[in-house]
Amino acid sequence: MKTVAVGTNNEAKIAAVRAVLSEKEYRIVSLEVPSGVSAQPLSDEETRLGAIGRAKRALEAAEADIGIGLEGGVTKIDGQWWLCNWGRSLTETEWWWPPPAPASPSRRTSGPASRRGASSAT
Repeated sequence: MKTVAVGTNNEAKIAAVRAVLSEKEYRIVSLEVPSGVSAQPLSDEETRLGAIGRAKRALEAAEADIGIGLEGGVTKIDGQWWLCNWGRSLTETEWWWPPPAPASPSRRTSGPASRRGASSAT
């Protein structure tokens, strides 16, 4: 059975991982680890780096087979603030730090943060 370390104690994020991975095949552990970015990331890039940082630190701290980092932030697009979320999974042989520059990431947004309110619970 492989161990998956999720770099957060946020129940919603842990539930998302449990919804995707079978607990018959994976032992899922959660632990609070620093993202390495600000408490409220203010760009896609900073949010992405936070997800990578959490995945790397969870992998190392738990001595897991897989580390998962989930990070929420906001990014300004065409003068409006939008919520953005990034996730990253890493294995011992598949991580790098610092990460390479993104190559045109696809953006999935949930609406302008200015209308909905932006929060990023970790």
